[in-house]
Amino acid sequence: KTWEESVAPINYIGISNTMSPKDMKAVSAQMEKMYTELYSALQKSKIEPVGSPFCLFPKYSEESMDMVCSVPVAAGVKLPAKYKVMQTAGGKVIKATHQGAYDDMESTYNQLDQYVQFKNLEITGAPWEVYVTDPTVEKDTTKWITEVYYPVKGE
Repeated sequence: KTWEESVAPINYIGISNTMSPKDMKAVSAQMEKMYTELYSALQKSKIEPVGSPFCLFPKYSEESMDMVCSVPVAAGVKLPAKYKVMQTAGGKVIKATHQGAYDDMESTYNQLDQYVQFKNLEITGAPWEVYVTDPTVEKDTTKWITEVYYPVKGE
């Protein structure tokens, strides 16, 4: 199911990496490494995340994708300089919820792409995925919930 909504900007810290989307096992391993580093930095600084982790995809092609693994934090938190607090744009989005393993997400993206074409919407920035379910806690992949967002031009 796809729907349109408005989202508030999110303050976050993130780590960027560029990888080939062809090797999903390597991507998963890299993401796990990046999230481990982010959560460990937050823990050391005694800062609680203020929401589910998410990943921005500023650039994507079949050969290469940029990904920014991110954790939402409160504005103005004090962290080591390496972790700059950034902010997503906020505004109008289309959103789809995926239930199941990450390697089945293509159908969810196809749904969003079809919706964008059908409604003649303009994508205005990097799509992102919100990992509602923590795969380190919930081992059953059929119960994993991932929200996928596309920022679009508001009317």
